[in-house]
Amino acid sequence: MYLSESILKRSFSAISHIGPDAGKTRLERISAVSRFFACANILQKKLKNTVNLAPNEQDRDDFITAVGDMIGIGDGWLYTPDFKHREVKKDYGVGNNFLTTQVSRSKGRSVEYPNRPAPLLQLNNQIASLHPESANNLREKFNWDSIAAAFGVWLCRSDDLGQVEDRTSIVAAINALNSGRFGVSVSDLIKVTEQDLALLQEANKPQIQSTVVNTENFGAVQDAAEVQGRKDGPSQADIGVNYLFYGAPATGKSHKVNLLAGTVNVIRTVFHPDTQNSDFFGSLKPRMNGDKIEYGFAAGPFSEALKASLLMPEERHVLIIEELNRAPAAAVFGEIFQLLDRVPETGASFYSIAFPSPESEAWFNDQDDLKIPELYIPGNLTIYATMNSADQGVFPLDTAFRRRWTQEYLPLYGDNPPTGDVEIRGLKGIPRQISWDKFVRALNDFLIDEFDAAEDRLLGHWFVRPHELGKGVPEKILLYLWDDLLRHEDRFILFNKTAGRTYGQLHQAHTEGAIIFSERFLSILNDLVDNSGD
Repeated sequence: MYLSESILKRSFSAISHIGPDAGKTRLERISAVSRFFACANILQKKLKNTVNLAPNEQDRDDFITAVGDMIGIGDGWLYTPDFKHREVKKDYGVGNNFLTTQVSRSKGRSVEYPNRPAPLLQLNNQIASLHPESANNLREKFNWDSIAAAFGVWLCRSDDLGQVEDRTSIVAAINALNSGRFGVSVSDLIKVTEQDLALLQEANKPQIQSTVVNTENFGAVQDAAEVQGRKDGPSQADIGVNYLFYGAPATGKSHKVNLLAGTVNVIRTVFHPDTQNSDFFGSLKPRMNGDKIEYGFAAGPFSEALKASLLMPEERHVLIIEELNRAPAAAVFGEIFQLLDRVPETGASFYSIAFPSPESEAWFNDQDDLKIPELYIPGNLTIYATMNSADQGVFPLDTAFRRRWTQEYLPLYGDNPPTGDVEIRGLKGIPRQISWDKFVRALNDFLIDEFDAAEDRLLGHWFVRPHELGKGVPEKILLYLWDDLLRHEDRFILFNKTAGRTYGQLHQAHTEGAIIFSERFLSILNDLVDNSGD
């Protein structure tokens, strides 16, 4: 059996998050990673500590073949240089820059590769070995945790996994194959868990199939601008926007933002009731210079993101604001409010504003590459924000502020809910299992019917995580229902009176396995279990 096409396509897409769409960062990182794992593969196969990459050496030919095993797609010399595009080059592009420049440069001396963001290989007189800090550098500098599992899955794209049937056996087969390729220490860098595979699996699509997947159509053909590094500015997909995701708690707002933003060139902040403009933009703060106290501009997250995007105009940058309405957002933005009006064609601010202080102007213009007379948002900076539309302790957003954002409402139930069961005590006190999806839908319907609960006060699919399922009702659900949603309602329409009249008593009853829900609600759950076979 082989990995399915849907699993491999999602892995291919996930690996692209190693770097941004604009510029060459992703291309450089994929090159470095493919060379690192190719070297590790040869070392494991030949039980050696070094790989001789000098011309006419067999190791050099084997190395090119191993790089193809990392990034090749289809037959021949077809490969993906960045897990976004595909192209054809004899030697999978290894000769370009790496063999002809980096390896050649190591004649008679030692060279670390790559220079940025951190080295993975040591080149000494055209002989390659794994850099002693390669594992740490990969994890800390390459955005590795977000793509490691996807890369581990991708490497098994052509492998026969054997007679696997369930997720456990598939994961075991993948990890065993990669351990054989690279040895234990390197394969640990791409270890796959069952949860990793679940995240890569598309809803209602198989994990395995009986034939090997043809990957030759993965990725798009590059155009001339992309080949040149897209230095003429961001593409249409990269044009900066202000995008607001809102909805009930636990509907996956932050998760969606993470998927859109990636983790390269991203700055994140969280608003709270005490957040002020000086926190968000920056302010004068004292600092020690020897034995003297001086005042200088201390940048906030907005200024940090803005300056980075101005200094690197060819790369995409993202500022994420979580819980936008837990602070008075218009006041926190202050004059920056004016910059949120953008030119649709470029994504840049329609207006600019003066620097609020000479110190902030000096901070923005302290490098030769950046001299701006006024503040503006460039077209390569996107701002994502999330908020719960109704919750305790939130501030309303005024219309003038809110209309400057593209807005997307996330519904209660997404396509990929956490999988797992909730154990309930039925009408006769007998434990029964019901899937989390069915339980939360039944609970929300009951809250609407009996309490006329507003949609944005209900429970989203991601109110719990998979590891919290498989036992009784998670306590944070009980607390939310008791202490928040039903604070001013008759709680015993939902809960069993005999379980207790305080939350402490309810918690104790739940811990001891007593019946905690009302007969009315349990009847609904029992019918669901009986009719669905859960």
